[in-house]
Formats: sequence, C-alpha cells, structure tokens
Amino acid sequence: QFIRLRYQLIPYIYSLAAQVTMRGTPMLRAVALDFPADERTHNLTDEFLFGPALLVCPVTSPMYYEKNSQPIADAQKSREVYLPAGAKWFDFWTEKHYDGGQNITVAAPLETMPLFVRAGSILPMSEPMQFVDEKPDAPYEIRIYCGATSLFTLYEDAGDGYGYEQGEFSLVSFSLDEAKGERTIG
Repeated sequence: QFIRLRYQLIPYIYSLAAQVTMRGTPMLRAVALDFPADERTHNLTDEFLFGPALLVCPVTSPMYYEKNSQPIADAQKSREVYLPAGAKWFDFWTEKHYDGGQNITVAAPLETMPLFVRAGSILPMSEPMQFVDEKPDAPYEIRIYCGATSLFTLYEDAGDGYGYEQGEFSLVSFSLDEAKGERTIG
C-alpha cells in the first residue's frame, strides 16, 4: 500500500525535489521548523513534515510483537499523535478533520500509518503505477484540502537527462484563496 502511495505522490515528491534545488527547501523537516510558535513541537521527535502538506506519524514502538516474536498481549493498535497548533488537519485516510494544538489517538494497524494533511494544502497525485514511466501521460488528481490560503508549484520536466539545467522544465502554480473561495491554476 505504501509503495502504491509513493507512486501516487510522485508529482508531489518530484516538485519537492525541485524546490530543494531551486530554493533550498528541505523535503523532510522537523515539525518545529514550520510551527516555531507552538512550543509543544520543539521536542517532537516521532513525527515529521514531508513537504508543506503532509504530517507523517510513523509507528516507532512495537505494537504486535516484542523480542523473539512474542505476541504483545492486549496490544493497542493505535498511537498518540500531536497535531501542531496554528493549522487544521485532515486524516489522509479518512478525511476526518481536526483542530491543531491537541493530542489525538489514532488507529495504527500495519496497513495504515497515521498520516495527516495540513488544511490549505494542494496535493498533486497521479495514478498508481509499478514504475515511474509506466504511464508517462497519466492524468493528475489535484487534491485540495480547504481551510487556509496556500500556494503550491508543480514541477515537471522530461524525467531523464539534463535538459532541466538549460531551462527545459515547467512550473505550474496552484493557489487557494480561502477568503475569496477561489482556486487558481497558473
């Protein structure tokens, strides 16, 4: 499921990689970098941001088995997650929304790692594939998570070679103006 999700997120991931080169923006970052005013994020070590949109909350302690493959009796298949203040959040899997600035307990079975999307995010996705060039002209699905004003720039190039170094790429801007209720593709 997560390999499938990775391929669906290729337009987002590729755009983040371009931002690393063009602006020096890290793809993965500590939550406190985006939420410095929320002191509860300063020592948050078991969650991270993947680009501006995704809050990743991996399971970092055993839930099913302990040492020597011993089943954990009465193990809870959930984990506590802190949602940073200053944003609203959507559960990626259920689309249930939450206010930031709180701890919540979410299901964490093996098949669904807790993953949240910041309100206002514009998340470009593609069809699931077995490899990146399997469907070179696959349509994009642009997911918009309302609740805040935001911008996202989609990066595209040939996918191989060095033509991008000579400007052979395109940037497509997406904006969401929550106050006006406008969504713009540039």
